[in-house]
Amino acid sequence: MKKTLLCTILLAVSVSVMPQEDKKDRMAVTSFNTLSEEADLGNLGISSSDIIEKSLIDLGRFTIRRKGEIQSYIDNLEKIQLGLKNADALKDMSGLLKVNYLIVGSVYKAGTNCEVDARAVNIDTWKIVHSSGINSFDSESAAGYIGKDIYYTFTMENLEQKEMEAKDASTLEVYKFRDETESSIKSGYGEFFAEMLNSEIGALRGLWARERTNSKTLIVEKALEMAGIIENNSSYEIFLKNNVGYMLRGDIRSYNDIICINYQVINTSNKKVVFMDHLEISSPKAFRPLARQMAKNIENSLNNKIGTLNLTTRPSGAAVLIDNDPAGSSPVLISLDKGKHNIRVQLDGYQTIISEIDIEPKKINYLNIPLSSVDKKLIFTAQNFERKKNYAAAVESYKEFIQKYGDTREADVAYYRMGHVLLVNLKKYNEALDTFQALVNKYPDTNIRAEAYYGMANCYREMDDELMAKEIVNYIIKRYPETFAAEMAKAGESDF
Repeated sequence: MKKTLLCTILLAVSVSVMPQEDKKDRMAVTSFNTLSEEADLGNLGISSSDIIEKSLIDLGRFTIRRKGEIQSYIDNLEKIQLGLKNADALKDMSGLLKVNYLIVGSVYKAGTNCEVDARAVNIDTWKIVHSSGINSFDSESAAGYIGKDIYYTFTMENLEQKEMEAKDASTLEVYKFRDETESSIKSGYGEFFAEMLNSEIGALRGLWARERTNSKTLIVEKALEMAGIIENNSSYEIFLKNNVGYMLRGDIRSYNDIICINYQVINTSNKKVVFMDHLEISSPKAFRPLARQMAKNIENSLNNKIGTLNLTTRPSGAAVLIDNDPAGSSPVLISLDKGKHNIRVQLDGYQTIISEIDIEPKKINYLNIPLSSVDKKLIFTAQNFERKKNYAAAVESYKEFIQKYGDTREADVAYYRMGHVLLVNLKKYNEALDTFQALVNKYPDTNIRAEAYYGMANCYREMDDELMAKEIVNYIIKRYPETFAAEMAKAGESDF
């Protein structure tokens, strides 16, 4: 697919009152990159930047240098992209060009989904100082919105505030997102999402983003890939030379009903992963809110507010709760606030594990939990005591199993059998009632819940509390009509 080589807009800082012409902030607007076949065929990169340029000229707050006036600069950028010229040749160009800021941008269009991104870049440092991105049904309306957004929000006050808040902040560059499935490759999601994410990170106040357009690391990597070398070993050195502390890279996998995004933030000085996550969306239109969420998570991570938990279990597939909130099945990759968190891991047939982890930011916090099988010997022993009519011993064995494995799903049977023995054989109705009540409280989804309620009804009947017994029977018939307990309750209803 053909790409317009440079997607750049030049923005300037506004002032609260109309300045003299020579004091206006200076910018230039150049053609945007096109990231889809539809955008390329429609020349939407050129038309979008033209709309923004005209909007800024008409509004009159900035000194706009037209595309032709900075053509030599663009030519140099093209040579740098091709590896024919050193990127240092573009340093200190603002004075010669009479331009303060560049805005890099892109257009992606597929059907009724059109995404336009524009970023204001300091021409000397190549840092993003202002960013706009929007989803619309066409590029014209999106570009018109961006022009107005630049006019109203790219001000000296906002720039000074960002400079102050990000004074000691880290600098990050979006490296690349690989398309890993045929569907993702065909749709071009990788480059499109990298551009969008670049804009969303550039809009943050607590983190600096270095513009990736014409990034030498990408140019070198492209050349190496063409030569059959997949990984660019010099990328980190180039990042370090440009004072970029962190690299963001990821991959995208697109399937029929889901799009999966994996990404890592890597410290360029020691090449260690400091933050990672896995996210899923159901539609390409969800890319923009997802990029915003990712950008904020990355900012919080690099500002020591959150960290990554990488939790695995042996065997896998266990249900994981973090601070009593479901977090999916193991393995789990999730970002958490720094500090201590409670972990609960459950898997049928295995002991429940309750643990704690202290999440540290700027690192991957690994936690591997081996699970031990539930030993059912005590259950078999208790059942054997029942067969021998040694009911007191049976109750003690059931109690011992519950004490040891009370947090497992398998304990529901021990509760039920113990309640049955206490009710029918030992006539200890209060203890039986407490046991059945504990069963329904602890196991809301057990398949013997209705039977436990029926046991409670029988306890109340034996204790001459017919009102409570009748109430529970009616509840069983209404709530669990298809169960054996409901059939028994209906058959014995006249006895209450």
